[in-house]
Amino acid sequence: MFGAFFIQMTFSAARGNAINNPSRVNAPIGSIPLIEEIFAEYNKNIFVNWPSAFREYKKLKPFLLEQAFVIPRPTPYTYSFWQPWLENYYGQGMPLIRYAWIDSALKESLGR
Repeated sequence: MFGAFFIQMTFSAARGNAINNPSRVNAPIGSIPLIEEIFAEYNKNIFVNWPSAFREYKKLKPFLLEQAFVIPRPTPYTYSFWQPWLENYYGQGMPLIRYAWIDSALKESLGR
């Protein structure tokens, strides 16, 4: 999961000459202003405000799909579950779990 997340996080499939960008979308970087505007806003929020960063990415996704730069393959469903007392975790995979913390008061109030 982290591989796909990293591709999204760096926009490497939609910016410049990258191995994940075989269609050469937005190459050279800046040739599609919409992608650059959203990327700039996304970069302000990544690692600071995850929900806002993901909202920015979601704004771009319809544009990328409409342009059909790449025809996405279907992927199997994946699910992430975590306890409600695990804070600052949004299901993004194990490498980023180190930024999460446990709300001990909430954990105790739930009888855990």
